[in-house]
Amino acid sequence: MNDTDYFYSTVIENWFNKTNYFYGCKQFRFIFDTNLTMEITNIIAYHQFKAKPIYYEEICRQANPIHGSRSTIQIILNDGLDFKVFHKVSHATDKRLRVYTIEQNFMPKYKEWLNSRARGLIGLCRCNI
Repeated sequence: MNDTDYFYSTVIENWFNKTNYFYGCKQFRFIFDTNLTMEITNIIAYHQFKAKPIYYEEICRQANPIHGSRSTIQIILNDGLDFKVFHKVSHATDKRLRVYTIEQNFMPKYKEWLNSRARGLIGLCRCNI
């Protein structure tokens, strides 16, 4: 096995180990279930990290319509609330709007997952293969 093959086998092995670790958590199984659940979670987290509120209508606008309909998005948001992945509160000034965020107790796990993805990307960017 040459160095390149060893590198790729190590990348795959690490990916399997990290995937199995995160699949052990019911919230991550929910997030990884479909492209749309992953997309919605990332849209909500992105806005939360930017300190911008995100509402149902805006999520529908930003989500790729190929992945699912507005009603599917609503179902995923409700399921995410049940799985304690998402949290929903009323907007401070407009009580008709509901702001979605990542659940406070789940956020450290989500950040851990993001960090593991970032470390993998940084490692790949530094590779001269």
